Amino acid sequence: MASIRLPEPFIFTKSELETNSPSRLCGLSAEEEQKRRQYSLQLAQASSCALQLPHIATVTTLLLLQRFYAVKSFTLFPDVQWVVCTCIFLAAKLEEDPRRASDVLNAVHRILLPATDASVPSILQSYEIDASQDPSKLISSSRELLLLGEEYFKAKEKLIEYEQEVLRALQFQVGVSPPHKHLLNFARFLHLPQSLTQLAYAALNDCLLYTTLCLQYPPAVLAASALNLAALLLEVAHELPSEWWIALDGDLDMLLLEEIGHVLLDVYKKARVVN
Repeated sequence: MASIRLPEPFIFTKSELETNSPSRLCGLSAEEEQKRRQYSLQLAQASSCALQLPHIATVTTLLLLQRFYAVKSFTLFPDVQWVVCTCIFLAAKLEEDPRRASDVLNAVHRILLPATDASVPSILQSYEIDASQDPSKLISSSRELLLLGEEYFKAKEKLIEYEQEVLRALQFQVGVSPPHKHLLNFARFLHLPQSLTQLAYAALNDCLLYTTLCLQYPPAVLAASALNLAALLLEVAHELPSEWWIALDGDLDMLLLEEIGHVLLDVYKKARVVN
């Protein structure tokens, strides 16, 4: 099965994401799907950084990438390199800071080069994928640091092709509302200290990179959850106004905010065990 019906507004149930996703229905294991998702997200972040995209454009890139693979299978679209290029290209235009196709393609190409050809380690070393399904097979055989000539024009054709694939998959609904913008609005409304806002902002970054929470909850809910978690970690929750979450949005529920916070805490705990 190649895809599922796209719900509005890009919100999925946990079951749809974990047991009935397009990738799982195509036979990919949950572990392999998670590995591929992490690989693509890390590649997108590293490439966006190389392009010096504004942070909000990087966030938009990650959101588009998460949404694409929520409705399309990694087995039918294993070429994550091209999906990442497309999401970056679209996100930069959406955030009114466009990048040339050549810059996007070469940034991703540069990140994917083996460490022996680059001055920085390849992210492939951190996300080893089963050889039979290895996205690194998509790396150009060229040892050059830049895509040039015929190789570049072939890559540009791929980008044009995948731009249409991504747009169709998302039903041309590529407008996003990053949770980070909601958080900054909350911070201004509640007059939050900078330290609290920064930690909550960092929590939202981790939310996009290491979880699928952005596919399960609206951005305002994620922003409030990150704020609540940050306040607890800094032990300043008592300094916030009483029932502050209701003042932000009457539909917010503290039990839900805490539940989402526990998901992020679990991510941090696993990271500590690995390290």
